[in-house]
Amino acid sequence: MPTLLEVLTRRNLEVNRSHLKSGGNTTMNTDISPQSWYSWPEFNYANLTRVFYRQLRSRYGGPERLEQPLRQDQVLFHEDTLEDFLRRFMVPAVNYCLDQSEGQPHFGRGSRCGGNEDWSVVSPIWFSPPGDFANRLPGDTKVSSKWWPTMKDDNSQALEWQKVVAQVLTYMAENNSRYGFIITDEVLVVLRLTRKPTGQGLAADRPRRQVATPATGHQRQVSDISMASGDTSGQESSFQDDNPLDWEYYDPEHVDIPWSAHGKRLTVKLALWCLAMMAVNGDNYIDYSYPALDSWRMDSYGRFIHNISGATKKTLTAGDHYVEPGPHRLGREEEERDNVAYVSEGVAGMNVVGESGPISSLAGSVPSDKGKQRAGDESDHDDDDSEDNNSDDNDSDDNDSYDDDDNNGDRNDDKDGDDNGDGDDNQTEVGASQKLVQTTIKRHRYSKRLQYQDYKGNWHETRRRDWEKVEGGYRFRGRKHVYFVTSLPK
Repeated sequence: MPTLLEVLTRRNLEVNRSHLKSGGNTTMNTDISPQSWYSWPEFNYANLTRVFYRQLRSRYGGPERLEQPLRQDQVLFHEDTLEDFLRRFMVPAVNYCLDQSEGQPHFGRGSRCGGNEDWSVVSPIWFSPPGDFANRLPGDTKVSSKWWPTMKDDNSQALEWQKVVAQVLTYMAENNSRYGFIITDEVLVVLRLTRKPTGQGLAADRPRRQVATPATGHQRQVSDISMASGDTSGQESSFQDDNPLDWEYYDPEHVDIPWSAHGKRLTVKLALWCLAMMAVNGDNYIDYSYPALDSWRMDSYGRFIHNISGATKKTLTAGDHYVEPGPHRLGREEEERDNVAYVSEGVAGMNVVGESGPISSLAGSVPSDKGKQRAGDESDHDDDDSEDNNSDDNDSDDNDSYDDDDNNGDRNDDKDGDDNGDGDDNQTEVGASQKLVQTTIKRHRYSKRLQYQDYKGNWHETRRRDWEKVEGGYRFRGRKHVYFVTSLPK
């Protein structure tokens, strides 16, 4: 049997474009208006096949011979006939490869998620209230006679280029997805959207529009923490900057993959497979900047998680890159354009937002002894006393996921720092070295993971099984505090 990589890099079937007609594209009512785009060179064959090496070398378990087209099936007249061809003769191979991969992503119609986009990627581990599938990767179909990437460079056709890109970027914002795509009969265009750190005034006067709110079912190696601002009930302004349709964006990054690509290079099917894996298993929310694709972060339980594949391991090895994706490091709603650098145990990372466009984060290589040292400190977790954890909606450094059904037994030992005798009306002495703190547990707006508030007001990720049932509620024992709640969210 062939490997997944061999299946995904086979030559695409030919199509007959002789009956395609030119014309205008749909104009969408949207505030998102790209003027240009930037190359995304990091999304390439070498990087992606290295990140997904284990999956791509596995044996293909789908049917060897998928449906074979008749000659008339290959004749294109308009977008509908192109979609028919894609759904019958190209996408099934991608879906069979995805079905035996983590998260079981699946390409299908966007309408199954309640949206207007042509394409969606869904997964049994991602849902939107009231229980519908969440669209993790929106996309749109166009024919090559009406849209092609280089239209942008022709003044007479630039508007048609903009219409289509604005349409897909709006779908991405509606679903709070940093990734999206445009597929034609000649090219697949992969898109990534980056938020501008502008003040709320630019968006506050816009009419409010609905945006999808992804939630999760059972999750495996998935992390999606929102960059949106949180509960503002205690603030003077009632404006909540939590709707991606109201945000300001840089012009997108893009990669163009020709229909004819095959062999040991990035192909249409391989790119679609990788995008779906990234959207379902890695971080997918729209952020102010992004870490390198092949990089790792540490979660609040001491595990290292890959930023786009969701893979986990206890220690990093030589050559691994460690960098934390941290929207809070850019000041959230402040117009901060300065480079933000931080150093963690000898490993340097940098998040950068340029004046004219998005720049991915830079990551330093992690010496293997440093990674082992950090992973070995899991049982010695103390509280993070940094003051930048005080954003309203769980913008703590716990910017990572944890699988509620993970059985590795790691425990978040109450990351509370020294209390230094701070008084608190909600604190009661329960022992020689512990204080009882009545706290709050809620689910994050986008990720829906449980998070509790420590005695300083910082939010930390937690698990239901960490809370012991006691009289009148539930108790969580940390090193220096015992937290108590009357009930746990459903």
